[in-house]
Amino acid sequence: MSKRNNWMVGLNRQKGLFIGWLLLIIASLVLLFVQLQQGIPLKMDILELLPQVEQTETSKQQRPSQVFIDRSVKTVANKVVLLVGHQDKQTALNHARQLHQTLTQHTAVTDSFLQLNQDSLQSVAKLYFPYRFGLLSDNVVNQLKNGDINGLVAHAQQQLYSPLSAANSKLIQNDPLFLFYDFLTQLPSANGKLQLEDGYLLAQTNGQVYVLMSLVLVDEYKQQLDFVDKIAQVEQQLQAKDANIELLKAGVAFHKAYGEKSAKADISLISIGSIVGIILLVLVLFRSIKPLLLTLFTIALGVLVAFSVTLLIFGELHIIALVFGASLIGISIDYAFHYLAKQYTASDEWHPARCVRAIYPGLILGLFTSVVGYIPMVTAPFPGLQQMGIFSIVGLAVAFLTVVVAYPVLSSRGFYRTGLGLLGNALQGYLSKWQHQSTGLKTFIALGLLLASLAGLTQLTADDNVKKLQALSEQLLQEQQKIQAITGFADVGPYAIIFADNNEQLLMQEQLLVHQLRHAKQAVVGEFIALSDYIPATAIQQQHYQLLGRLAENNEEDPSNIWLKLTQLGYQSSVVEQYRQSILAAKSQQLNFNDWFTLFPNKWIKSLWLGESSEIHQESKQVASVIRFNQIMDYQALANITEKQDGVILIDQAKTVSSTFASYRVQLVKLVGVAYLLIALFLWFRYGWKDAFFIFMPPLIAALLAITSIAQVVGYYNLFNCLAIILVLSIGIDYTLFLKESDSHSLNATFTAVALSACTTLLSFGLLALSDIPVVFSFGLTICVGIGCAFFLAPLAAKHISR
Repeated sequence: MSKRNNWMVGLNRQKGLFIGWLLLIIASLVLLFVQLQQGIPLKMDILELLPQVEQTETSKQQRPSQVFIDRSVKTVANKVVLLVGHQDKQTALNHARQLHQTLTQHTAVTDSFLQLNQDSLQSVAKLYFPYRFGLLSDNVVNQLKNGDINGLVAHAQQQLYSPLSAANSKLIQNDPLFLFYDFLTQLPSANGKLQLEDGYLLAQTNGQVYVLMSLVLVDEYKQQLDFVDKIAQVEQQLQAKDANIELLKAGVAFHKAYGEKSAKADISLISIGSIVGIILLVLVLFRSIKPLLLTLFTIALGVLVAFSVTLLIFGELHIIALVFGASLIGISIDYAFHYLAKQYTASDEWHPARCVRAIYPGLILGLFTSVVGYIPMVTAPFPGLQQMGIFSIVGLAVAFLTVVVAYPVLSSRGFYRTGLGLLGNALQGYLSKWQHQSTGLKTFIALGLLLASLAGLTQLTADDNVKKLQALSEQLLQEQQKIQAITGFADVGPYAIIFADNNEQLLMQEQLLVHQLRHAKQAVVGEFIALSDYIPATAIQQQHYQLLGRLAENNEEDPSNIWLKLTQLGYQSSVVEQYRQSILAAKSQQLNFNDWFTLFPNKWIKSLWLGESSEIHQESKQVASVIRFNQIMDYQALANITEKQDGVILIDQAKTVSSTFASYRVQLVKLVGVAYLLIALFLWFRYGWKDAFFIFMPPLIAALLAITSIAQVVGYYNLFNCLAIILVLSIGIDYTLFLKESDSHSLNATFTAVALSACTTLLSFGLLALSDIPVVFSFGLTICVGIGCAFFLAPLAAKHISR
């Protein structure tokens, strides 16, 4: 009677657990349905995998507001540059106008440029003219400081009588020294290598005429992708009408679209490949449809619930996390294989609860070590890696609960078959060969492989360059390089942000930086454009006026008097006197920044001003500007100059992120060492040093061989390889623990389950290694090699059988 009561209690407990599991699954699926209805915010940029780190390495205590850094990044990220090319200039212009009209109707476009209004060119001169006596070129300022009157007169004479001069009666009357004319002509050109014709920026090279068009997109990912699709569609239509039309494209949006396309292809490949492989494996080994349905059911629940929980925690998902999540398919059914293999090799007295009790110790240890392996990803300050870690832990936990709680109910009648077929027999033969080897030989093999792998570590070279982690289209890169060659516009990456409490200080600090860069003993950077080139600080304008004002105050009848010299050139004395009086009357006339910014027509120049900060926690507001470089000749000299000057900071996002990678890689290597040591001590405590040695060696050797072989194939290793070897440990040690925990009657079934687990893991991560995304490829290949080695060495942990 007591046995029956115990059986009833156990049955009721099992049903209670099953109901709890079922409610949890239903709640998760309902949550997922709601999330899908609301839309899934996907992130594409590889940099969004990273933590919010400082954007530069500096010892300065004063830093610019993060708002300015974000704006400077978005300015580039949301800009699209197009070149429309054709052999005939008029045809190129017609196509450019048609394309511009079509694209500007798209909701993603917030601003655009194709043709400069001719009135805007004249408005620049009108804007500066009232303040012309404080707006002087560097050459004129030097001549005034040195008292080089003859140089000023000679320059005026050259402009006056040169056949190439733009001098006319109005210019001569208002600017007899040609100082204002000299200021306007010395302004840096914002046109690069392009020529301005009828308001269009054109370039002619290799028999093609190119028309420049630029567009600014909204900061919304989906709309940007839709815009990229629209361009592709319009490009096809244009080329269908005229096969000679050429459209060159550059912009971050195109790389994002390519990255998403690559990631979606990876997800499809991994998902379909894994599922197909699993179906074939299950059907070949178990020769029944019910085990197949159970495994597919487990996979679906693990992935769907993991997806829902991860989205709930983070509110968004990175596409790399989804690719990684797709590879979870091959791992989430490990527990199912142990249950199925145990059932297929059981006797006629098989019972599901008894089966679960038999495999439970190995399953719980396996789940524990797997979670330990993913914890470094969850605790790492990388949002993308945290998503991967949570996705994996939740998926594995759901798979574990499904096997332990749901399988006994779903397969209560069992599906007994005799043996595991030819594949099972082959695996048993491989296991048996290891079991019959002497302990000394196995120790020799383990130590030999360990020494070989340790020797390989001496050849390792780390490379944490973030640029090597992104999926880039060769075609897009070629188009971008061609645009840079044609236009002269290039963005080398590093740029300077100048920040101050107000715009006057900002312009002063920027002019100081500009002077240092342009007058360095050796070239530091190539040509660049600065905001202060177009609007000097009012203090600088006053200094320039004072230099010119001293000349105006000198009206003595002296042969060295500049005004007398001008009359000797042929100027009427009334014109000269009127010009001198105009200088004296303009003493308090300076162009302030706000007026300039309101009236200046060139949006590209004005975009160098990053605006005001609006962060509540700041004690005082900041203003900032940016200087971007087309070429950097001496990076270290540039870094030194910006480091020494207050209110200036050099932003090198790629270098900073790469340094962050390197820092976390070093920390992770230490964490890996600690994790391996703790697991080794745990195994020693539980099994003794001899058994612990054979349990621990396979995953350790596999991890070392994986990272050294990958470094040989790729040429270097990085942070993601280090993360991968943690997973090699957590997954690989499952194999040896399962074998160690199995008795002689269930050992063959356990090894068969281990083989199936390894096959599905290799299938998933092996498909990751086919990815075009370098970070995914590197991660997948490392795990693929490591798991393969871990499986083939796992029988070291099996109980020895004497010959």
